[in-house]
Amino acid sequence: MTDRQGYLTQVKQQNMSAVLRAIWEHGPISRVELSERTGLTSGTMTNLAHDLLKAGILREEAAETSGVGRRRMLLSFNKDQLRLIGVDIGRSGFEVVLADLAGNVLESAGTARGSMNEPDRVLDRIVPLVEGMRSRVFASGRRLLGIGVSIPGPMDWQRGVLHEPPNFPGWAHYPVGDEMRRRLGTKVLVNDDARASAIAERWFGLGRRVNHLVHVTLGMGIGGGVMMNGELLYGAGGLYGQVGHMTVDPGGRRCACGNIGCWETVGSIPALLGDWGREGRESSAKDFFAAVARKEEDAVRVWERAMHVATDALASLYFVYDPDVITIGGKLFPHLAPHLADIAERVRSRVYASARSRVRIEPSAFGSSQSAMGGAALIFDRFMREPLAALREASPPLPETD
Repeated sequence: MTDRQGYLTQVKQQNMSAVLRAIWEHGPISRVELSERTGLTSGTMTNLAHDLLKAGILREEAAETSGVGRRRMLLSFNKDQLRLIGVDIGRSGFEVVLADLAGNVLESAGTARGSMNEPDRVLDRIVPLVEGMRSRVFASGRRLLGIGVSIPGPMDWQRGVLHEPPNFPGWAHYPVGDEMRRRLGTKVLVNDDARASAIAERWFGLGRRVNHLVHVTLGMGIGGGVMMNGELLYGAGGLYGQVGHMTVDPGGRRCACGNIGCWETVGSIPALLGDWGREGRESSAKDFFAAVARKEEDAVRVWERAMHVATDALASLYFVYDPDVITIGGKLFPHLAPHLADIAERVRSRVYASARSRVRIEPSAFGSSQSAMGGAALIFDRFMREPLAALREASPPLPETD
């Protein structure tokens, strides 16, 4: 490719991305309105709309009108043509979902519990489920935009290699990205589960209507993803948003990350079981919350402390990030949900008076499937940023754009 060709391709990619984002936010929308919102000429808009309609990404619909004459044609996403596959590899189980471009889960398969300590054997179980969904997509005459994987971090998300994730034995330095690509014969995107969940929230959940969002996932670990101006932030070394590793108990336990008194050492499932005195005794979160429901003193004490620490941490997140909304998900969220309004009110009492009316703490959009939808959202996010490259890699291949 010559320098000029490369430049023109880059410009087209940027213009197409701008058009897709405007349609996602404001659609159904006319070509004239799109030109006004994006600053693109009518000729450029006509060409881009033609390409996206030809590829089955967009569809046209007539605007409702009470007048006479020709009705305006509006553009919107065609959710029926392309599919996304998302994979969640967790510390206690996995899930594979098939979704459309609107973020609707069409199929789901996996297991909530099981041994996850041998990566190769875990992928032996996951890959056939992915292949089955992919085959059904092709058999239906639709196309697959891509496959994304959500997995506990920290990790080198660009290479798809884990570092040393806490409470996840066997996965340190495992090249999950390369291994999935080798087995499936196609490109696979991989990212930290909390960040992927934040991306799912940005495109398909509450984040669709706000600019600044923090997503927190509470389960076997505690993670976070921070969206500012609609973009996921990583920091200089990829550690931005590791909210589970901010200090909440200066005199507390040493965390697997090396820090002292991390939120994760107080509020994660292993921490709750450890403080309850049942860690390593085949007890589970289900046993713990059954004890809380029976009002057993030691279990209630541990849970109340965890909720107080969660309040402290969430108040700190408001001061650090100033988000429009904090969304919360993960395996612990169903147990936290009955207390969410009270926690939000306590957080309001601890921030600037001028900011209290803006404090929003909400459930994540996809419940127990949030991380799996995060995997699917990795593909959609890349498509919205680099549509030409993403369309070239879809399978079966999409029609070439002019």
